[in-house]
Amino acid sequence: MYYYKIYDDCDNLNYFKSSLPYEHIVKHIEKFKAENEVYLNVKFFEFLKKVDSEFEEIEINEIFY
Repeated sequence: MYYYKIYDDCDNLNYFKSSLPYEHIVKHIEKFKAENEVYLNVKFFEFLKKVDSEFEEIEINEIFY
């Protein structure tokens, strides 16, 4: 399993895990961008779920003490 952080066109930061290696993720990003005018993580995640059944978005919470 691989873990990634990704920014979209609106500078939103998200984290996800995937069974796909980095090189495959990059190819899917290029394909997604070619098919969409605006690049948003939410839409890309929907796209990636169709390709990778093990895809999962990760929620990061900050802890202060």
